[in-house]
Amino acid sequence: MKRFTIVSRLLSTATPGVLGHADTAAEAVKMARGFTEAGKVDVRIGDNQEQKHFDTESFAKQYGVR
Repeated sequence: MKRFTIVSRLLSTATPGVLGHADTAAEAVKMARGFTEAGKVDVRIGDNQEQKHFDTESFAKQYGVR
């Protein structure tokens, strides 16, 4: 199971939709930024090990990713 999950708010339901999974923090940030550039709304990264979700830039700062 991959450690990080990238999710986005769905306009039709309150449940976030899974956009992708990543093994590393750098890969998760790259994917999340790509989804944001593509127009996805409220993209967040979930750390499955800590069971927390972060917005992309907070996650990048906490995990030391540029």
